[in-house]
Amino acid sequence: LLSHILGLVGHERVLRSLTVSFVGPVSVGQVELRGEVLREGKSALQAEARILQDGQVCAVMLASFGQPRASQIEVSPQYEAPQVRSVAQSYRIPYVEGLMPEFFQRYDLHWARGKPPFAGASEPDFAGWMRFHHEDGEETERIDLPHLVGLVDAWPPSVLPLFKAPAAARTLPWTLEIID
Repeated sequence: LLSHILGLVGHERVLRSLTVSFVGPVSVGQVELRGEVLREGKSALQAEARILQDGQVCAVMLASFGQPRASQIEVSPQYEAPQVRSVAQSYRIPYVEGLMPEFFQRYDLHWARGKPPFAGASEPDFAGWMRFHHEDGEETERIDLPHLVGLVDAWPPSVLPLFKAPAAARTLPWTLEIID
């Protein structure tokens, strides 16, 4: 969806936020992408893209782009990156057919801190590493903005470690705000 929007608005735009709503499942097969610029002003642009399959909307993305502006205030980050084990010291979550969404086969997830999904944790506090999985062991050469959004979307929901046994967890909407 983001790649489709960037094709409409240009890659020089600065993405500030996006919201995705997963309306229904996408089946194996052909899909249609539709997008449009909803409004373009001097410093901001709003665009929308949809995935349709068999005439039904499956997902919608609303993206907001904005130009940098000078400001009299500066807000410092309130949190530091968590201290976690290295990738080599972390637990790689294997793909389990029938238990995990099929798209998980395309990612390597490494749990570096906290409890993994379905471990009966007392709080949803975890951290880890992730990357795209390549059957041939190759690395993704260049990570661009759509790749980053794909990685964000693949990380498990924060409630999964609270469950004591496998349970369904479906993402409906999510929002990503990009500060800088």
